[in-house]
Amino acid sequence: MADREDEDSSNIDSEFIEASQLTYAVPLSSSPDLAEVLKQSSSKSSTSSPFNSLEQRAFLFFDESIHVYLILRTPRRDEEYLRPLLARISLSLEAYVVNSNALGRDHSPPASEVIFSDDAVERSLEAGKVDNATESEQSDNLPVILHDDTDGEDKERYSFAIWKVPVLISRPRIRLQSPTVVFAAAAHLRAPVTPDENSGDVDDSDGGIVRNGYLESRAPVGLNLLEPFAHDPALHGFKPRLSAQRVSLVVPVTQSKDFRRPIRGLQNLSFDVVAAVHTRVKFARPNAQPASSTVIAMLELDFTPYFECETVLTNISLSLPSGVVTDMNSDAGLKLPLSCVAHDHVTFLYRLAPTEHEQLLEGAPVAVTVPGTPRASMAPAARDLDISIEVKALVRPGECTPRLKMAWSTPVDFTPPVNPGFGASSMAPPLQRAHRPSQLSIDGAASMVNPAVARPDSLPGLEAATQRNVETTIPDFGITITFSGPEKPARVGEEFCWSVFVVNRSGTSALPISNAPPVSRKLALRVIPKRRRTNDVRVVRPPTRRQPPAAAAKGKKDPVAREQQLIADAVIDENVVHAMHRSSLVEGYDVLCLSADARVGPLAPGACHVVDLRFVALRAGTLTIEAVRVVDMVSQEHVDVRELPTIHVEPELTES
Repeated sequence: MADREDEDSSNIDSEFIEASQLTYAVPLSSSPDLAEVLKQSSSKSSTSSPFNSLEQRAFLFFDESIHVYLILRTPRRDEEYLRPLLARISLSLEAYVVNSNALGRDHSPPASEVIFSDDAVERSLEAGKVDNATESEQSDNLPVILHDDTDGEDKERYSFAIWKVPVLISRPRIRLQSPTVVFAAAAHLRAPVTPDENSGDVDDSDGGIVRNGYLESRAPVGLNLLEPFAHDPALHGFKPRLSAQRVSLVVPVTQSKDFRRPIRGLQNLSFDVVAAVHTRVKFARPNAQPASSTVIAMLELDFTPYFECETVLTNISLSLPSGVVTDMNSDAGLKLPLSCVAHDHVTFLYRLAPTEHEQLLEGAPVAVTVPGTPRASMAPAARDLDISIEVKALVRPGECTPRLKMAWSTPVDFTPPVNPGFGASSMAPPLQRAHRPSQLSIDGAASMVNPAVARPDSLPGLEAATQRNVETTIPDFGITITFSGPEKPARVGEEFCWSVFVVNRSGTSALPISNAPPVSRKLALRVIPKRRRTNDVRVVRPPTRRQPPAAAAKGKKDPVAREQQLIADAVIDENVVHAMHRSSLVEGYDVLCLSADARVGPLAPGACHVVDLRFVALRAGTLTIEAVRVVDMVSQEHVDVRELPTIHVEPELTES
C-alpha cells in the first residue's frame, strides 16, 4: 500500500515537472494588473504564453529597486492540489552586471559582478521563520495563483503561480563599459517526505518538510561502541553511549530527502542599465575671524546624458550625530522637489557644526576639559555624515516612475585649523608666506623689513611715525572681488585689460563670512606694481672727511688734533663703488598701469559693479602684479589683494 502511494506521488511529481515552465519578467508598469493581462490574453485565443504581451522595461537605472515577477505555468488545477506542490518548490534568483562584449587586448571575457543573489522561496520555509513572521511578510512570500478561464475545448488551460521578488540594482565595483544587467532564475521541486505515524518530525501542512534531524521513534539502535567504559570507576557510574550507526558509513537505499528535480524555464533575461546621476560631496571651511570648527558641505549632483526622460529630485537628507546641519539653499530655484534633465549639474550647500559649537554661539554652558583629565565625555572631532538622496525618474508619467535611492556615509573632521587662512597671526614674529594666502601678510605687528626696501614708493619716515593701522581683512571688509585676465597673451607695448568684478556683501545673511554692517561702499582701486631688487640690504657708512685748514693750524699745538691730521682718506676700489651704486638702485616697472584712478561706487548692499584696469607690458615673459589696494573712501580702511592673475607677455611682432 505504501509502495503504491509512493509510486502515485512520483508520477504526480513527474507530470508536474514535465508540464510546468518558469518565466520571469520586469514589467514597465510600476504596479501591473496581472489578472487583467491574463484576461485580455485569454480573450485573444493565442497559443503563446498570456504574459508575453506584458510590456517590459527597455532599460534600468542603478540604485533602483525593481520587482522581478517569477511566473510558474502549470496545467489547470485547483488550489488544494497546487498548494502542497508549490510548498515544495525552491526558487532562486541571481542578478549580475556584465560589460559589453568588446574583448580586450588579451582576449579576456567581459568583466562581470554579482549584485543580487537570493533564494526567493526557500528563505520563508526555514525553521521558525514562518511562525514568527507577520501576516504581511507571509503574504509576500506566498505566491499569487491565477487561473486561465478560457472557454474553449481545443485550447489547453493553465494555472499560474506568481512570486514578486524585490531586487536592488546596486552599483558594482568593476569599471563599467556599456553595462547590462542579467537576471537568471531557477526552480526545483523537492522530493516529498513520507510522515511517520509516531514521528513529530514532519509537518503535513508544509507538504512533508522535515523540521529537525532527530531519529525516528521506536527505531532499532546500533551497537554501543562505548560499552566497555560503562564500569570504569573514573566515570563515577556514568555510562557513555555511542551508536555504531553514527560512525559507520551507511549507503542510502533510496534517494535523499533533499533531492531536487529541476523545472525547465527561461535561461536569462537581460536589460541595459545606466546611471542617472553621479554624486560627490566636498568640504570647505568658511574664511571667518575668529576661526571656528564650522564646515561647509557642497553636495554636487551631476545628471548623466544616458537617459532622455525627466527626473525629479524629491528628497535630500543629511544627518550628523552630535552635530547641527543647516540648509543654506534658500533660493527658490533649489526648493524640492526639483525637476532636472540630462546634463544638469546642481550644487547644494549645507553648514555643518558640532553641537558644542552651536551651544557656544547661543550662550549655553559648554563643558570645559581641565588639562590632565580624561576626555571621554567630549564628542570626537571626526564624525560620520549620513547622506541620503531620492530621485524619481519619469520614464512614462503615471505608469512607469522608478525611484532611485542613494545613501552613504562620509567622515567629517571638525578640528579647528591651527593656522587659519585669514586674520592676524598671534605668533611673534608673525608667520609670513609669499602668495598663499595673501591675507596672512596683513597684521598689526611691526615689519622686520626696511620700509624703503619693502615699499620703495612710500614714505618711511611718515609710516614709522603713524601708529594707526587701517588695514583690514577681506571678511571684515565685506566685499568680494574677482579678477579676470585677457583670454589671449599680451604683447610688449600693447594695451590689455583686467576685468574687476566687485560685490558688496555687507549685511548678507546667506553667507556667514561678513561681519560688516549693511552700508553703501565707495571704493578706490590702486595698482601696486612689482619691481625687482638685486640686494635688499643697503650699507650706510659714514664718509671720511679731511680736516679744515683752521683745524690743521690748531693741530700743531693740540696733540689730539695733530694725530687726527695724520689720518689719510680711505682708499676705495672703483669696482666696490660701482657695485654699491647698482645695488642701491631699484629697477623699473615690468608692467605699467594706465588706470591711475579707478573708482567703484557708491555700491549698495548686495549690489555689484565691473571696472576695467588697463595695463601695458614693458618686457616679455611671465610677469606679476604685487597687489591691488582697495581703499574705502569713507572710512579710509584699505586691504591689499595679492591673489592676482599671472600675466604672460609675448615679444612684439617683427615686420617681415
